[in-house]
Amino acid sequence: MISNEHKRFLTVLGILALIGLVLSLFKPPVESVLATSFDGRTMGTYYIVTIAGVELPDAETDRLHRLVEAELRDINQAMSTYIPDSEISRFNAAPAAEPFAISPSFRQVMERAFDLHEKLNGYFDPTLSPLINLWGFGHTGAPEHAPGEEEIARLLDRVGLHRIQLTDDGLVKESPELELNLSAIAKGFAADQLADLLFNEGYVNVFIEIGGDLAVRGKNPAGGPWRIGIQVPERDGPEDILKIIGMESGGMATSGDYRIYRENPDGFSHHILHPHTGRPVLSTLTSVTVIAKDCMTADAISTGLFVMGTEAGLNWVNSQPGVEALFIDRDNGGFTRTASEGFNRHVLESL
Repeated sequence: MISNEHKRFLTVLGILALIGLVLSLFKPPVESVLATSFDGRTMGTYYIVTIAGVELPDAETDRLHRLVEAELRDINQAMSTYIPDSEISRFNAAPAAEPFAISPSFRQVMERAFDLHEKLNGYFDPTLSPLINLWGFGHTGAPEHAPGEEEIARLLDRVGLHRIQLTDDGLVKESPELELNLSAIAKGFAADQLADLLFNEGYVNVFIEIGGDLAVRGKNPAGGPWRIGIQVPERDGPEDILKIIGMESGGMATSGDYRIYRENPDGFSHHILHPHTGRPVLSTLTSVTVIAKDCMTADAISTGLFVMGTEAGLNWVNSQPGVEALFIDRDNGGFTRTASEGFNRHVLESL
């Protein structure tokens, strides 16, 4: 059961994401704009779909909206820990050593999760669900106090993707306590799926945002690349823009400590946990934006890089073809920006 406090928290988060964790910014003359947009709620946040180059009749817009809603329902039914009978919830409650059959979409996400877990040296780990819940950023609601060392140590023994196998018959976990939480990859997957769905319906110029994770295809309504703003990572501050990125294909995602966090007498905590310590990652790094070939990849990598930190994360990105990143660290009341070798090729404006 989600507490009223947690529901209000998710509503505020959704509004912030809609206003713009990452914003689409295009400003063509009004007469040149041809676009159709619709939005809704999913995964505890909001989504936005924009199809450029066409003004669709209401009947076609409604049809596409229904297709999008159905796709998102299927993804949630597979991967939402907030749905008691979802695939992931049933896997989390399943016994050990027995294959748990999973749907094709769940398998697709898990294949990428295993791949990126290895490439990121374990800094992206989707088995942190017990610790995420312990810190109050999961489906169990906020705790009254920060967890203690004994609680954290006990749950650290229950995590680790190396303790789960993906077989032809499904997922197999080595102990019943192992659980999955795909919140650091599922939104990106969903954005990609919606972009593919619309492409298959014949629409090649599309923009999808789900809670700040983006998948884009083709041109914006002005006929140029989609213009996407990266925000100043201020906690509860003005939503000023640092840079405007141009994209025509691929995915983009941002991970940071400035949107989903809590300050209480026990101190500051946020939702990105270090797999080795079981605690929120606390450093000068406050935001990582990743551009990749697809949003699912960008989503997971941005989480892993946030855990790594700027120096190690930058070295990792510069060794990976097709991945670029912008790291933003707090520095004496301001911010320091560190970009990977090819990131600035995507920058249209620095503000």
